[in-house]
Amino acid sequence: MPEPRKLSFDSLNSAILSAEQLLNSGYEKAGNWNLVQVCGHLEKWLSYPMDGFPKMDLPADATSDPEAAKEGRAILQNILANGFPPGVPTTPDTIPAADSGSDEAALSRLRETVQRFNAFEGEIADSPFFGVMDKESTSALQIRHFEHHFGFLIPK
Repeated sequence: MPEPRKLSFDSLNSAILSAEQLLNSGYEKAGNWNLVQVCGHLEKWLSYPMDGFPKMDLPADATSDPEAAKEGRAILQNILANGFPPGVPTTPDTIPAADSGSDEAALSRLRETVQRFNAFEGEIADSPFFGVMDKESTSALQIRHFEHHFGFLIPK
């Protein structure tokens, strides 16, 4: 299995361009997920700040617990500076099945959600992990998230 790539995107649009390269050239997996799963997962997490986060079973919620919010902000700053660490668990319902559709359709949905996020002028929903966030910090976090997951797909 190949090693993950270290990516650095300057925008969500540049992440989409990278995903289009994967679609066009083909890819090898350096992890467990395929392009359908990566795009579907990223699409869900990008929609939450605009549409609201679902109810999650968390030990502490940064939207209501000041200590959790303080810890969440520290974790957020680390992610923004260093990227997502490998092996962090995610909510299982944000991972589509590997055979849940075509790469083209999954990338198209992600592209549409990126366009919607870029044009979004509403209030960003409070994160259960990081508390209150503005669009700029949300965008930066999402870019790091895209770098993390697309790094596990290696162009052929």
